[in-house]
Amino acid sequence: MSGLSRASIANIENGKQRILLHQLLQFAAAFEVEPCVLVPTKTDLPRLIEKERPREQRAYLERLRKLNVGG
Repeated sequence: MSGLSRASIANIENGKQRILLHQLLQFAAAFEVEPCVLVPTKTDLPRLIEKERPREQRAYLERLRKLNVGG
């Protein structure tokens, strides 16, 4: 439904590949949710960072936190 390969989706999930805005909108449409549901808020990020994750995922989430994404 998203038009992305399984490998691309796995890379996005693991923080190895960035998702473009139009792709985020396609995912939201496919899941029948608002796009904001798919983006962590500032209050979610510390909890997500603390979880046991590969270094790359933690670094990606930390970058999001520093950007104050998800106001």
